[in-house]
Amino acid sequence: MLICTLILMMCPKTMTKPLITVITPSYNQAEYLEATIVSVLNQGYDNLEYMIFDGGSTDSSVEIIKRYAPRLTYWATEKDRGQSHAINKGFSRATGDIITWLNSDDQLTENALKTVSDAFISNPELGLVHGEALLFGQGVHTHTTQYKREDAAARQLAGLPFAQPAAFFSRKAFLKSGHLDENLHYGMDYAFFLPMFLSFPTAYLPHTLAKYLYHPASKTMSSQALFGQDYAAIFSKLLRSVLLPEAQDLIKSWKEWGFYVDGNSFFELEKPLDKQTLQLAACYNLYFQMIFNYQGLNLEKVQQITAYIKKLEPAFWNQQAEIRSIYWRSRYLPKWLMNWQRNRKNVI
Repeated sequence: MLICTLILMMCPKTMTKPLITVITPSYNQAEYLEATIVSVLNQGYDNLEYMIFDGGSTDSSVEIIKRYAPRLTYWATEKDRGQSHAINKGFSRATGDIITWLNSDDQLTENALKTVSDAFISNPELGLVHGEALLFGQGVHTHTTQYKREDAAARQLAGLPFAQPAAFFSRKAFLKSGHLDENLHYGMDYAFFLPMFLSFPTAYLPHTLAKYLYHPASKTMSSQALFGQDYAAIFSKLLRSVLLPEAQDLIKSWKEWGFYVDGNSFFELEKPLDKQTLQLAACYNLYFQMIFNYQGLNLEKVQQITAYIKKLEPAFWNQQAEIRSIYWRSRYLPKWLMNWQRNRKNVI
């Protein structure tokens, strides 16, 4: 009996490997879907729950899914209310200790699930881990997204500072955030992860965990300003939730400049926020809004945001050369020229 116990202690703890749930929403993505499926199933991770929710595709997506059906935990094809609804259906079935979703045009990199599993095993208190993502696709110079760790706490409050396919969260963190808000069509990722930032420790993994595909159908110029609108609404909700005088000052200032979005919902804060982090987060949120609106060529909003930062946040203004550059371009360059420059440089 003693010998058996010693052998078990020396053997790898395969039985304690956490169950990982991966959810893939898909609709008419046959061109990319198989590569996504293979990237998950070929992980070699033997405690995997993989589910695919197809929105009633009319291309060959269903035939592709059927080929891999024996290796899937669950799959369905039926009309849904869009991407967030499909992911939420997966959340309702998910039983994993670790959960993520992977869109049907993205991929996991080799050993990504093992890397994530090891991180959660090493620190069971973690609510969220994230790594780098490889951006590739038509008209893009392939490169790895760089997570900017300076001012990390403020950036997490201000927006989504990493590529979603490279993010994995614990079940307890998922239960805190709940399902995706289907009323948000552009900022739902940010709204979903923000409660995790507010309640749980997070960890950056210096590994490329996912491949993030950019192609003409994945985002359009006209939609970018809508990302900015959602980001403004979500940060306004955060400001309502913070019991600091500085939060009330920011609400007043944002109302005067037209950034604040009224509402009666709140976030639950379980980690204290200090005024410096909140102030910096507000600057970064405006920075993200500026980028989205600039990409959508909503120059009036860009000018409004940059003027606010220049006047009321001079320290941030001086630190951010990109803001000063966009401030100048949005005022003095014609829209057609900016559009041409952006397309020529493959700015995303």
